[in-house]
This record gives sequence, structure tokens and C-alpha cells, in this order.
Amino acid sequence: MTAFISHIVDKTDLKDAVQWLIRSTKERAELEIEFQYKLLPDLVLQPLVKTNIFRIIRELLTNAVKHANASKVVLAIWNTGRVLQCRVQDNGAGFDVAELGRHNSDQRHFGLVSIHHQVTYLGGVMNIHSSIGTGVDVHICVPVMEDHCHVG
Repeated sequence: MTAFISHIVDKTDLKDAVQWLIRSTKERAELEIEFQYKLLPDLVLQPLVKTNIFRIIRELLTNAVKHANASKVVLAIWNTGRVLQCRVQDNGAGFDVAELGRHNSDQRHFGLVSIHHQVTYLGGVMNIHSSIGTGVDVHICVPVMEDHCHVG
């Protein structure tokens, strides 16, 4: 399955890869996903950025299903200048964000910590807003890092 996912991310643009991910998530979970994509079509992302953003979104959708028991997710991808932005909001159980900073959180938030490391590696920032019973709102900003600027 991992090789298949890598193939999808390598052979398509980010929008198509995320749409595939949304379809496959809906096949295995009762989850409404609203997808808003406003990344300029002439931006060509480096494979490293595209692959990591895809993996981050996959982890956040998995969290919404497995841990948050969410029924709805709003996923938005857009750019502001040379910054790619991604926001994933769910209506699930939520959690105490202060737990992320504690080393004794018994690995419950390992996925979010891993996402933070990926975003930092890409030169970006991540903000998480949540509290018990209010869902989770994750906002990520990373430099676009294009292979080439304008196509055509």
C-alpha cells in the first residue's frame, strides 16, 4: 500500500493526490470531508514539499477518524505568496493542547509531534488549537519552494 501511495503522490499533483486520499478515507470511515483547494495552478511544488504535505494531511485525517471520532473535517489548501498553507479542522473529541509539551504524554500525540517535526524540517510553522470537546484545528504554513516559477 505504501508503494501505491508513493506512486500517487509522485505521478499526480497535490490536489489529485489529496482527492484520492479523501476518497479512500471515506471508503473506510463515516466521515464528511469538505475540501477547499485554492493553490495557484501554475505553482509547481518540490517533491519533498508535496510528499510531506500529503503525509501530514493523511495523518490528520487518520487522527480525526481513529482518535477524535469526528464526523466532519474541513480541509483547506491555499497559498499566500510563496507560502503554502494547509488547515485541517475536525469536530471531534478534541484534547488539551498543553499535553503536547509534556514528555510524559505516553505517546498519545506522537503523530502530531511527528507532523511538527516535518513542518519544521520544511522551514514552516504549525499551530494547533483544541480543547476537550471542541475538535481540533491544525494550521500549517510552509515555504512553497517551487521547482520552477511559472509554467507556460
